[in-house]
Order: sequence, then C-alpha cells, then structure tokens
Amino acid sequence: VNKKTTNITVTALKYMNEFSCIGSDCEMTCCAGWNIHIDKPSYRRIKSHLMRTPGGKSQLKQNIKRYKKGEQEGFNRFGHIKLKEDQSCSFLAKDGLCNLQRDFGEKALPGTCSTFPRRITLHETNFELSGDFGCPEIVRKSLLTQHSMNRVEYNDNLKKTLLHGPIEQGNTLYHKYYKQFREIMIDTLESKIQPTFRQKMFALVFIAKKIHPHFNKQNQNTNLEPIEEGISLIKNKEFLNLMTETYETIPLENNAALILINEIILSKTLGDKKRLQYNSLVESSIKSYLNDIKDYSVSKSETHNIFEIPVKFSESFFDAFKSRKSEFEKLFSNRMDVYMERYLVNLLFQDPYIHFEDLMLYFRHILLKAAIIRFLIIGHPSIIHLITQSDQEEKTMQELDAIAVEIFSVCERIYRNTPMISKVSQSLGLHDFDTLAHLTMLIHL
Repeated sequence: VNKKTTNITVTALKYMNEFSCIGSDCEMTCCAGWNIHIDKPSYRRIKSHLMRTPGGKSQLKQNIKRYKKGEQEGFNRFGHIKLKEDQSCSFLAKDGLCNLQRDFGEKALPGTCSTFPRRITLHETNFELSGDFGCPEIVRKSLLTQHSMNRVEYNDNLKKTLLHGPIEQGNTLYHKYYKQFREIMIDTLESKIQPTFRQKMFALVFIAKKIHPHFNKQNQNTNLEPIEEGISLIKNKEFLNLMTETYETIPLENNAALILINEIILSKTLGDKKRLQYNSLVESSIKSYLNDIKDYSVSKSETHNIFEIPVKFSESFFDAFKSRKSEFEKLFSNRMDVYMERYLVNLLFQDPYIHFEDLMLYFRHILLKAAIIRFLIIGHPSIIHLITQSDQEEKTMQELDAIAVEIFSVCERIYRNTPMISKVSQSLGLHDFDTLAHLTMLIHL
C-alpha cells in the first residue's frame, strides 16, 4: 500500500459515482470492528492536534498503541488505534461522530479512515476505484442498481491523501497478461451466452486448469501458444455452450460438500469478539438447516463440527441443505446470479490474481468467499418465510435484497479484517481442493 497526494484521473466502477456516505442512518458503523493501522505521518499529525488540547497527552496514550521496533513492520504499521470493549474506535463519540474529525477536520484522520470505503488500486500508471463491500451502502449501490459495474471516469476529484494498493508487476507471462486476462474474466461473467453464474465460473476454472502448467508466478516460459489457445477457447461460443452442458452433468458430491460446509461452520471459531455478527450468522444458518431435520433437537446440537453430529443427522443435514437450496433457486436463482456476478467483478478490481501463486489458488480464494455468502443467504432464518410468500414478488425481493446486503457486509468485514479466508482455503488445500473436480464443488455449493 502506498500514498499519493495529488489530483489524479481515476477510472471507477459506475456505482462509485452514485455512492455517498449515509452517516448515522447506516445500519453498520464503519468505526467499529476494524483493525485501524496508522503510519508515522498520521501518528504525528494526530499527536500534533491532541497535544494542543487539555488532556491530549493522556488521550494519545490511551487511544493509540505504538509498535516497538520489529513489531508489525511495514507500510501503515507504525501503530494502531485501540478499540473499546464494544470494539468501536476509541475516538468514536457517544453521538456516533468521530472526535478527531469533529475537533480537527477530516485532514486529521488516518489514511484508512479517510479512504474507506473506497478501494483504490494502481496498475502501472492507471488508478482504479471500487468500493469495499464491508460498507452496506456500497453493497446496495453495487448489487441493486443497473449497470453498476460499468467503468467510467470518477466524478469527484480526489485531492486528499489516498491509500492505494499497487498491482504487482513482473516479467512473467502471468504478469504481462494481467489486464487481458482480467478483461476475459469480466467479459465471461457479464456474458449472456451462458445463462448462470455457476456455468460461467466453471468455464473460467476449466481454462485456468488447462493453462495452469504454463501460467503461474514461477513459470519463466515465454511460449505464448498454450495461453493464447486458452484465451481463444474462452471467447468461443461453441466451447462455452459445451461447458454449460458439461457443468449440468456434474452432481453435488456429498462428501466434498460436507467438507465445505464443515469448514464454514468451523470458520466461526477462527474469529473473536470482533466477529460476533459473523458468528451469529453462521450459527443461525446452521440451526435453520437443522430445524428442517425431523426428530433432531437443535437445542442439543453442537455445531462446531458437522462430523460430530450423529451420522444419520449429518446425512439428513446435507439433505436439508440440498432441499432448501433447491427451493431457493427455483425462485431466486436469477437474483442470486446478479449478486454473485457483480460481487466477483468487484473482487477482480480489488484482489488481483497476480497476488496469488497461480489461477487455481486464486479461484479457490474467490469461490470460497462466494460459497460462504451463498450458504449464509440460503440458510438465513427469514428465507423460509420468503419462499412461502413468493407470490408477493416486489416485497419478497426487497426483503431478499436486505438479507443479501447484511450478509455481504458482515462477511466482507471478516474477510478483510481476519485471516479466516486464507486459513479455510489452506484447510481445503489439505483436502485436495485445488483440482477441477473439487473447485466445481465450490461452484456448486
């Protein structure tokens, strides 16, 4: 991450031109539940302001933790703002406003605070702007507005200090094809040739597996032929139709699905008290599925590990999940596809594949994120009610959108702020979830 202080031209996803913070009306404050790291200039700036006020020295010590030499080294790692017992920022006032901003102006804020929920990346000389799904209003603007993923010039002239992530550069084909391959992934996700999100992702993963030996961070080979062949295939309508037909013949395999579900259940134990919302979503989804099992007492259930549930109930759990998933998709599959396609396009701007060793690891990473969100949406306790009132289409869709906004926001906060996804991904790697067959199960879930 770097800083830049200048007027710059920024290419943005269209919804960013329509976004504005809704402040105290937001259902999730952006001043709680985050690790807010600060760099040395930010620390000095805050210190300078506070030291001019009565009690400022004491407030500085109480509210900011400075790192010792060798501790948490790196850019933006001079220290961090301490959190209160309720996990809110120590500078957050009772009225929900920031004491730093109110007393000293926006320029006093650390870069993380002044930039959020904007996510800015730099590739060569090109700045690109997207939004962090940890912000519910960003989720609403991106998932629920037409043409939200179109690329446009950003209307606002960004003059303030920006935190931005430079896209890794290198001399391998893996690096040199970055922009071209990203465009292929976006085009595939937005294509109308394949009707569903899952079919599109299967085609992309199939190509990734095909070119994998020639297209990864360690491969110094300069032979373009295998890569160009893969690119040609993914643009071919007949190939995409074949991928659609092939995907539809692959069943959701019980054992692989149970491993995935188990990892989602266990993911809540990787958090701490900052992750109460995420843990609550996981637990309520598990109990919702278990409620569908005849003769199984949820009150007695231990949901820490699905394989600790008696065999007859773990099998019944999977049947309950499949049944709920089937009912949900009969009614809401198109809506879910819109959510997933826009979410993945957004991720392609923020989590570049070249920050991963190869495409298969990258797809495992982003497909895992998407699978957890789908699992929690379908398992949300209110979904049963929505399925039964599906004749009230407009009201039902509004309620589904509200559930999606909540789950995307809560999940993205834990994705960004904890090592949960990388740990679950590593655990899946131990179960060989780097093959085409296993990644297809991630797509299926």
